[in-house]
Amino acid sequence: MYKKALRSVAIIVSREGASRNALLAAKGCLRENGKLILCLSDKDLNELIHIKEKGEQPTAEFFEAMLDDILIHLEK
Repeated sequence: MYKKALRSVAIIVSREGASRNALLAAKGCLRENGKLILCLSDKDLNELIHIKEKGEQPTAEFFEAMLDDILIHLEK
């Protein structure tokens, strides 16, 4: 996520998802530096696969909901 390379979004995938401290760090990074870190778990990946297979909704809506949740709960 180098500033000169204009990288402002990262997606981190882990087996069990992010810990409480990891989520706090990601929110702090967004608040202080404007860099978005999305933390996905195996459960999230499975949900994305099911959404894609069934064609229920675009997978972009999944990420929009995740981003909305992050922004709503972002402290000042």
